[in-house]
Amino acid sequence: MIIVFASRLRKEYNIKTIALGKYDNKRLVNSISPTIISLINQTTLKQAISLISRCQFFIGPDSNLLHIASCLNVETIGLYGPTPKDYVYPYFHRENIIQAKLNINDECWGVDKLRCPPSLYQTPCLSMKKIRVDEVISKVAKKLIKTRHSKSMHA
Repeated sequence: MIIVFASRLRKEYNIKTIALGKYDNKRLVNSISPTIISLINQTTLKQAISLISRCQFFIGPDSNLLHIASCLNVETIGLYGPTPKDYVYPYFHRENIIQAKLNINDECWGVDKLRCPPSLYQTPCLSMKKIRVDEVISKVAKKLIKTRHSKSMHA
């Protein structure tokens, strides 16, 4: 999903994608597309915060970096699997959450915890695969239109 997503952001909106965070799966980290600037396992928290503060958007799962981006007033889009979006959300960007559409047959359905049950611990969580690239691109497009409109009103 991330490779398709990054390619579309670049092609349709000329937005570059930077991947941040810590990740143990070396094979996945090494397979990141050349269209993505991968800084996975290469930054301290302080460096990541500095990079995020310079971004136009932060798009990612419910994580420390998502909440930091929101507090830095970077336009934030949160991707939520089984995490309850009304319980833990990016404080300044509550309306910018895309929740995975789980159905009653999904193993994460009805999970009363903040993550999938231990039998489902995978990275990424299987429920996150239910989020479609088109949903995220649509949210980015709406935010870009709103931002451009707001800037033209202040010009």
